[in-house]
Amino acid sequence: MENNLIYTKDIHDKDLLTNTIQTNQVMMEWEKPYMEELVKRLQPKGNVLEVGFGLGYSANAIQQYDINTHTIIECDSKVIEKAYVWSKKQKHKVFIIEGTWQNKLKSLGYFDSFFFDDYPHPDHPDPLSTRVFDFYYDIMEKHANANSTFTWYCGRPICWPCNNYISWDMESYEINIPDNCDYVEKYGKKIKMMYTPLVGFKKKNIKMHRKILEMFSDD
Repeated sequence: MENNLIYTKDIHDKDLLTNTIQTNQVMMEWEKPYMEELVKRLQPKGNVLEVGFGLGYSANAIQQYDINTHTIIECDSKVIEKAYVWSKKQKHKVFIIEGTWQNKLKSLGYFDSFFFDDYPHPDHPDPLSTRVFDFYYDIMEKHANANSTFTWYCGRPICWPCNNYISWDMESYEINIPDNCDYVEKYGKKIKMMYTPLVGFKKKNIKMHRKILEMFSDD
């Protein structure tokens, strides 16, 4: 189990999750309204699978909906400790799965809502940041119930692989990102727009040739 993340405050006394090994920021408080907007678009229902607990913003928002269960996959020991404490205070049943989603997803069943915001893990190198596609194909083929939905943290407009059994939509979300944030950039400049993607699965066990489409934007 990883033990690289710590909860602290930034120079403005805002929430900060940081990596102690690489001394880089992982998650900051400015993300809270964006996470809440993603969950609003998702409209969680039934059995929910969330990947990455982080600062708990999305988890708190998910718990505001009339769901059945809330399963969270998390691989960092400090974050897991915080998630367990948090889970005891929640209205809806929470299951904490310890490990990476790449290792644990295959042992899980079907879900009605998916929220994905992981952090790159050294055991699963992802130099091109395409792991969300792997997660997408895995849940589409083996874990998505009919009429289930999927959203994720997304900093760029993208193309998305679909077929007749999959719906797709993306909206922009304007947000103020503070100057002291060092992980949201584009062409060396801070961006002012995030995106709220939404995928819908119309049936279970959808099969599709796996391909990864390049992210695009000329803005």
